[in-house]
Amino acid sequence: MTQGDFTIHPVGQGLFYTGKIGQAFNLVYDCGRGNHSTVGADSDFALLISNYKRHELINDTIDMLVISHFDSDHANGLFLLLSGKTIVKQLFIPYSGIGDYLILFSLLYITGATSRVEKIYLVLEEIAVEDEESNLDDNSIGISLDLDSKYTEPDLIKKISSIPSSTVVLFQQQWLFKFYNMQKSKTTISRIENEFDALLKTNKCNTIQDLLKLKKGLHPTKKTKYYMKTLIREIYKNSLKRLGKDSINKSSLCLYHKPINSDKAGCFDYPPSFCDENSENVGTMLTGDINLSNDVQANEFIRFFKNELSETFFMFLPHHGSHLNWNDFLFNYLEKNIIFLVSVGKNNNYGHPSSTLISRLFKRGDLIGIATEQRLIHCLIR
Repeated sequence: MTQGDFTIHPVGQGLFYTGKIGQAFNLVYDCGRGNHSTVGADSDFALLISNYKRHELINDTIDMLVISHFDSDHANGLFLLLSGKTIVKQLFIPYSGIGDYLILFSLLYITGATSRVEKIYLVLEEIAVEDEESNLDDNSIGISLDLDSKYTEPDLIKKISSIPSSTVVLFQQQWLFKFYNMQKSKTTISRIENEFDALLKTNKCNTIQDLLKLKKGLHPTKKTKYYMKTLIREIYKNSLKRLGKDSINKSSLCLYHKPINSDKAGCFDYPPSFCDENSENVGTMLTGDINLSNDVQANEFIRFFKNELSETFFMFLPHHGSHLNWNDFLFNYLEKNIIFLVSVGKNNNYGHPSSTLISRLFKRGDLIGIATEQRLIHCLIR
């Protein structure tokens, strides 16, 4: 029986979720930290990421990296995670327009990881129709994406495919992954596209490929390659800031995962330690910062994950447990006595997690695990 061993790392107001399935499959969902913490070589966060790479990754390889969205507190640790020799076999991001691709391109270019990512899947937005699930097994590919030629970079574009939200990914017929990308605002990602267009125009380039091949420096005292990386880094950093401030862009790539066969045991070490040997629910629902307060959005989420919600044992509260992102209607589809999880800054100024929401969970008989800068959460599924 394949065992899954998962950790919510102590990053505070952010999320860094990792898992090892069996002996060799490494999963990462988000890698970021907020509350104005420093993400540098000497920070605790940098040390945490470094230790994860040194002690957990086999052959420096992440088998599946999922970026729920590009808000800073979910993505600013990716610089460190992808640096060095880290290899990513499959990378999944939410896709609603060219801006998402450009943010990813910026990240991979800055970290020099383009050659170390083997396959990239852009998960398309879910359309409110009754789609049939399609399988993406270990060796199959998705649909080729028709990107504007001026944005394409040959070494990267050949690795990219798009897949519908209804796609189910299987790991060796032992573990199931299902994605959901809610439709969201195009405002901020359009600004990112505009910034790249301005960069091309300023430097009289027709394509990103031309931009990266410039022979003469844009700054008299800096080498072109270094200066170009600085410019693209600024676009990336500014994009993260804008996404974080864009209140209507509270969407995320959600991920549900579970073992295909299980002997009904879910455990977590908070403390207190808890193990339910009789539970038939062994699924985990990762929700990022998705906003489910709107009844229409909540109903669409439920329609998409109706079967999975009834099998969920570990449920992440959206947006660090904000009551503004939750909808009690979901209780009708979740079993009682399950475990809700959240990652927050211990002294955050946002009121996360919401005390009123936590109170309602306790009344249902649920357990709540809260990861902070000083406390990690360990989950086991077998």
